[in-house]
Amino acid sequence: MFAGETHKLDIVGIASNQGVFYGDTNRGFEVVVPHEYVAGTLGVEGLYNHVVAVKSGDTLETSLNHFNEANQEYRGIPLYNEDLVASMVSQQVNALLFMLVFIVLVSGVIIYGAFKLIVTERRRVIGTFLSQGATKGTIRRILFLESFVYGVIGGGLGIALGIGILYFLNDYGSPLRAYGMVEPFRFEGILILYAMLFSIGFAMVSALFPVYRSARREVKNIILDIREAHKRKRFVSFAVGLVLLSGSAILSYAYPSMAVNLAPLLMMAAIVGVLMIYPHVMNVLVSLLFRRLLPYLRMTALSMQNVRTSSALRGNISVIVIAAISVVTVVSLSSSMVRIVTDAFDSMRFDIYVSNIQANDFESRSAMLQRLRDDERIVSKSIMETTMEEGSVNGEFAVAEGIDPALFDDFTAYIDFINKDGDNMLEPLKATEERNTVIATTTAKRLGLDVGSAVDLDINGIVKTYNVTGIVDVRLWNTRDMFFVNLQNLREDHHVDHGRIYFDTNEDPDTLASELQDYFRRFGGIVQTRDETRDINIENNHQLSRMLSAFSLFAIVIGSFGALNNMFISYLQRKRDFAVLESLGTHKGQRNRILLGESLFCVVFAMLVVMLYGTFHARLVGQVASFILLPMDIRFSFMEMLPFLLASIVIYTFATLPLLSKTKKLNVIEEMKME
Repeated sequence: MFAGETHKLDIVGIASNQGVFYGDTNRGFEVVVPHEYVAGTLGVEGLYNHVVAVKSGDTLETSLNHFNEANQEYRGIPLYNEDLVASMVSQQVNALLFMLVFIVLVSGVIIYGAFKLIVTERRRVIGTFLSQGATKGTIRRILFLESFVYGVIGGGLGIALGIGILYFLNDYGSPLRAYGMVEPFRFEGILILYAMLFSIGFAMVSALFPVYRSARREVKNIILDIREAHKRKRFVSFAVGLVLLSGSAILSYAYPSMAVNLAPLLMMAAIVGVLMIYPHVMNVLVSLLFRRLLPYLRMTALSMQNVRTSSALRGNISVIVIAAISVVTVVSLSSSMVRIVTDAFDSMRFDIYVSNIQANDFESRSAMLQRLRDDERIVSKSIMETTMEEGSVNGEFAVAEGIDPALFDDFTAYIDFINKDGDNMLEPLKATEERNTVIATTTAKRLGLDVGSAVDLDINGIVKTYNVTGIVDVRLWNTRDMFFVNLQNLREDHHVDHGRIYFDTNEDPDTLASELQDYFRRFGGIVQTRDETRDINIENNHQLSRMLSAFSLFAIVIGSFGALNNMFISYLQRKRDFAVLESLGTHKGQRNRILLGESLFCVVFAMLVVMLYGTFHARLVGQVASFILLPMDIRFSFMEMLPFLLASIVIYTFATLPLLSKTKKLNVIEEMKME
């Protein structure tokens, strides 16, 4: 329907969600029809209301200035604001890079454990080489060369697998796949080089410590497998971890403003601190429990003791802790987003919302508002308009939100416009002749503005000076970076006539919204209830949560492979111990119970660590969110961790099964013959 009439059109093609169709949704979408058909129907042959062109100058700004100087009746504006788009994209990129850190940590722990196994199994070979004249440097170069080869092989396989997964996701995620239209697969070849360099470098760095330690001991001690006590080293590790964790906590709680700027570093320091502290705390607790449990629960006590003494099993705990922390991060962010969006909409006093109105003229706007005022089912005094308009300030992007200051404060309690002196910051905006503005804290920081500053706001090529009369924390409102100005100023000074409309109703919102949709459709408007708008916003936020959840899934999957590797390492290191137990009467079922108990205790100890650290981590996640300009209150809930706890128990129990079959081949005489 357009021009008040219904038109039947034949669909001759379906295009992808790109270009003019980029913003299409189920509720609102674009159609392309011949200009002659529309112009003939409207009686506006030869007239246009939208023209796009390619810049002719060296820069877009130069071309626009030249066009606007030559045409006083028309104004040229950018098709889109590159700075605003870059800011929106950077938030998602930062969030994904943030989650990538957890994948790197898990992978680092696994590679470290693998090289530790390599060095452990070759200790006698290394000792023999040293006894025959090989230098420690030679041994280390050989091992580093191995790590280089592993990086090349792993990088190649990972790149091939990654490209395959991306190709599948591109095909599966194409919005018009059901119509046989698949988005073209694009992949930048330079990323292959970056990925390969990262794989090689990461493998070599992760192997650095085991390789360095490979030839540090005396030759006879290496050959005879005589291991030195490292009590002092363990104390140093505990002390360093305590400094990292306590230092992060002090900065986070005592200096929150500074903590936001250092949030990613503080989180990494805290996680590393936790990983360095928990083995020592666990050592004390298990030592106290072991003697008390041994007479009553012998196999359980042995499993617990093995977890305490085996570095490979402690590596399992580290992997589970990192994976669990990544899940805590995603779950906390997701639940916080839902809670914040729900609270925001609950604090907004409206029943129906009309958006995407395409008409940008005074007559159409007046007709719409009069139509609403004449409807007895609508509370007339609740009708309020707002509009968002992109512009610039001193060459930096700016977003102006036009509001009615007499209604906006009652419209939402989400933003607190009362300043520290008890005054309402929206009051100065009522004086339209003074052109006052209230700006978001994010805007103030980005542009270096303060109360009393005067800014030249350029909207639609028209520059007007506004006085900053207030700075307010808008939390997650719209773009989180804006100038609140009187809507009347925008319309009179910058020729902005379109807007969004909010109002209350005395009737059922769903029924009235459905009826009003028929009227607003001619203006391109989309009518939604408050609950429907809230649910759409929650779903949009869930898209980011789903992307982050994919990284958590990777962390769990990679962690399960690492756990299996560590379990085999631990078993190989203790084959002789199991042989001794079997020679003393321990049967196969008891040995399997010990191994399963070890897997269970790895999960339990890891969950205890996460429970103790979770509340502080949630605070750090909130500060990291503020760092990437997504300020929100993050809360930790153990109940939300229960599914992960149960999944971890299942995953690591299944990961133990291949090991149980391995123990069937245990030969007591073969393992004990050197005794």
